[in-house]
Amino acid sequence: MTSGLELEVSALARRITELGAGEDARVFTMSRWSELMLTWAMSHPAFKTQLFRFVDVFPALRGDADVLRHVQEYFEGTEVPKLLEHGVHMA
Repeated sequence: MTSGLELEVSALARRITELGAGEDARVFTMSRWSELMLTWAMSHPAFKTQLFRFVDVFPALRGDADVLRHVQEYFEGTEVPKLLEHGVHMA
């Protein structure tokens, strides 16, 4: 026998499925540039390591100057994509 709670959970799951049926999962939707950048990063171990270290510390950074300083520190001496290199120099 199915409990009332199980019926409520099933009904809620069906409703969530209905509401999300027409939506794209943004987690899996990347722009072409993001896809290329990620592919490049994963094929360059030194950059990949520094990238994950930067991503780990990013939430604790306070302001643009702090972010820029960390980008410069984390990626100094590491081969980086030209687009990122130009962006850092412009900042």
